[in-house]
Amino acid sequence: TPSGILVHLGTSELELYIYPDEASRVREEAKLDRTRYVDYATPLSMRPQATLIHSVNLIAILHSRNDHQRERVTDAIVLELRRRLGGTFTTSELAALYDEQGTDWCFDTARRVAPDNPSAWDMPTVAGAAFARYVRQASDYAGGTRIREDA
Repeated sequence: TPSGILVHLGTSELELYIYPDEASRVREEAKLDRTRYVDYATPLSMRPQATLIHSVNLIAILHSRNDHQRERVTDAIVLELRRRLGGTFTTSELAALYDEQGTDWCFDTARRVAPDNPSAWDMPTVAGAAFARYVRQASDYAGGTRIREDA
């Protein structure tokens, strides 16, 4: 197990563990007591659990209880999607924006809105929630089924 790095961010703490490769990270993550953590995509519970975030060769453990910041970031990303796509759009246009621009800009928005709360920078959660919320406003969205013009 590599030595971790502890980063203090406002009232939160973030433990970072960097591994030589993904396989090493997966092996180490399997040893963790998962009852002590919530997954980054899971809403915070009433129990004081740290959030487990993982990427290719990284494990991060966030000690923060601020779900409100995640919601603020999601709202800001939805506003930015509206600015980028305009008022009326289709699911295909939203998908094209995602394909062409990715979510790097979402991270910049998250850091601007919640500069002291890295749990709000969790792109699978906040960007995913923003895109999922915004797609419901597409002109061809019908409760999860796309409206086809040729049908």
